[in-house]
Amino acid sequence: MTANPTLLSMPLAQNGQKNTIPATQATAGDGLFSQSTGFPAETSLPLGAGGKAPSREDFNGMANLLGGVAFMAQKGFTFNYDAEQDYYKGCVVIDPTDELRYECIADMAAGTIAPSADTANTYWTIFKSGLDREQIPAFNHRDVITTSGTYTAPVTGWYRITVKGGGGGGSNAYNGGSGIYLTGSGGGEGGTTIAYEYMDTNETATIVIGAGGTGAAANASVGSNGSNGGDSSVTVNNNTYTGGGGGGAITTSAGGAGGSGTIVGAAGESFRRIISTNYLTAGGSGGGCGGAVATSQSAPLAGVNGGGGAGGGLGSDWYGGSDGGNGYVWIEYFDTSLNP
Repeated sequence: MTANPTLLSMPLAQNGQKNTIPATQATAGDGLFSQSTGFPAETSLPLGAGGKAPSREDFNGMANLLGGVAFMAQKGFTFNYDAEQDYYKGCVVIDPTDELRYECIADMAAGTIAPSADTANTYWTIFKSGLDREQIPAFNHRDVITTSGTYTAPVTGWYRITVKGGGGGGSNAYNGGSGIYLTGSGGGEGGTTIAYEYMDTNETATIVIGAGGTGAAANASVGSNGSNGGDSSVTVNNNTYTGGGGGGAITTSAGGAGGSGTIVGAAGESFRRIISTNYLTAGGSGGGCGGAVATSQSAPLAGVNGGGGAGGGLGSDWYGGSDGGNGYVWIEYFDTSLNP
């Protein structure tokens, strides 16, 4: 391991005579150092030609200004947010308003917005220290959440959050005329987002579970679309992670689109033109296929619910599309009590 360089025991010139270094030269021609110009042009002229000698107090002031920053930086100090500073992606500051640490996630000009005021997380997000993701231990517990509400962290540590949107509803199967039957299309799979958050014991997260889209009702002569699945989301530490709902199937056109997320859901299978019975049209990946094999026109059956997408109708009987499966959230963490 590389040893530390010689560390400062105090900011340079802490007890010396020194000038306060201004941002710009206060009086033109006075020969004083500023942050903008450094030593001005007159300090390079002969004294007999109107030049000014560089000031010892300026040298001490310059060293003290730089040394103060370096002295605190070597201690791992996190600086307070300053509205007069530009910030760049990756900068970490403390907002004195709430005394929390924030990480800059997009370059911003001075005074754009204070971290604690950025509720949309456009420029700032709460910074959580801890293990790098590559060092996160294996997870040995998973909480499966299927209803909206509040989740309370049982332990302090890293959590892996998986958010799945509701599947889209399937369209129906109906008589297209001239002996041709049109099967319904499959609904799209809900999108999936996977994220990591560091949470303290009893810290809470708000969870919304998206409902599966409704499958179109059975109808002998009219095609109907399925409805879209709802978005699922988890909000924690001012960050919101969303698994978009899958698209409802469109009759005689296409399967529903996959929902949005870090992993986009699979689209449903498009409609089929058939004459025979017993044909299934599949929903998106993770979703069930269409309804059971045709039995009779007098007893149509809806499709089977998908676990993330939905099947369309089938066969020459008049079948409704299936409903999409509801979304869900997985929250995984390492519980030391399970490995004594």
